[in-house]
Amino acid sequence: MIKTTYIAFMFSLLAGSALVQAQSGAEAVAAAEVKVGDKAPGFELMNSQGEKVSLKDYEGKKTVVLSFNRAHWCPFCMRQLVQLRKDYDKFAEAGAEVLVVFREERDGLEGMKKSAKVSQGSFPILLDEKSAQTKVYSQTGYDTYIIDKDGKVAAKIEGTKKKRASNEEILAALKK
Repeated sequence: MIKTTYIAFMFSLLAGSALVQAQSGAEAVAAAEVKVGDKAPGFELMNSQGEKVSLKDYEGKKTVVLSFNRAHWCPFCMRQLVQLRKDYDKFAEAGAEVLVVFREERDGLEGMKKSAKVSQGSFPILLDEKSAQTKVYSQTGYDTYIIDKDGKVAAKIEGTKKKRASNEEILAALKK
């Protein structure tokens, strides 16, 4: 009986310790995510034509609408590409370039080409498989950021798997 109680007690201590460590890890991840007002961390990623695109390419020139998605096989991601394409001219009139980063595109360049077909080449679609360079952005994987000409994060529009930033929300954030 005492041995069983002791084993149960030790198990609960270990489980509690693991829970605290998991929560601390989640807090550390959340704390590491870029915030409004921060300097936007740079990256250099491949686009659907196999060319490198750097966030620094836009600094001092254009505001960037930085959106995150999964891959060409995700219907919610493709829906967002269609929506962004519809109002691309309005984004450009507001002085912004749209960059969409795909993080789970297992088909590499071929998958990117499928996505580019949906966007009709209106804006760069970039690949950062496994979030190697953009992990400090959108840890849920569906957020959109507005990065001003000075390279600072001006706004973050949270998204979910099924509900991404709407064009109206993006345009309103660009006007601020």
